[in-house]
Amino acid sequence: MTFQSNKTTYVPVMKVLRGEANDILICRDALSEREDYYTLLAIHDHEIVKKLLCVMERSSRGKECCEEVFWQGDVFCAVFPHVKERYLKSFYMPAQITLETCGEICENLILACMLSKLPYPLLYLALAQGQIHLRKDYAIEPGFTIELDELDEKIGERECAGQCAGVLRELLEPVKGRENMAYRFFMRKWEYEDFGVLYRDMRLIRRIMKKEGRFTGLWLFFKSRQDTMCKLLRAACMAMIFLALLCLLSRAVWGEIPFLRIFVNHFTMIGTQSLAG
Repeated sequence: MTFQSNKTTYVPVMKVLRGEANDILICRDALSEREDYYTLLAIHDHEIVKKLLCVMERSSRGKECCEEVFWQGDVFCAVFPHVKERYLKSFYMPAQITLETCGEICENLILACMLSKLPYPLLYLALAQGQIHLRKDYAIEPGFTIELDELDEKIGERECAGQCAGVLRELLEPVKGRENMAYRFFMRKWEYEDFGVLYRDMRLIRRIMKKEGRFTGLWLFFKSRQDTMCKLLRAACMAMIFLALLCLLSRAVWGEIPFLRIFVNHFTMIGTQSLAG
């Protein structure tokens, strides 16, 4: 069976998956003299089609990564570039690489997610389904062979950053015993709001890997929470300003600051003994 759009004919060369919501096929362009291959998602669940169209419409990233979409009968076809399979989980061998290389792979994964043209709902599925490919130079490339059964158009950067952090922990798990305080710290931190914070933490970890010292863990703790600490300091400053204004108001109205009385003559009688004079 071929798939015919307005501009080309896609000839399947391999069926990767037959799923409940969509089939995944690797196709070649029959009209091209070169061996151009594409990943074609043939979606037969119309509710999923609505969600996918919503995702593509809301995100400029979706329009950039998708080659074209078209209907063939009652099947909706979305065509993406073909990414050569070299699955991260299959080619990642922590026992044969250095700790520095492991950090490089982790950093490249975050960068790949930040630069990916996949809309966040599709990127989330790619991460969750292990559609991440590791190149020989340790570059990372997300793939498009995605099952759409659990597509959620409400997924955003926060959920993707959290899913990416989960993948990173799986990569770091085999090396956690290599006495590296920085990586053990990263394994304990669960919440990430966006890829920027995740990338910052990974850059921080890689910088201090060669400079581990006595207070590294404590320094990492405060460094990673600097945003929260700034918020707390701002709140403390606001509280102090409010207290100062309250003191000025009390002074203007009563001629004194009432709560300061506790520091003046606060003990005048102990038992039957007067201390007043």
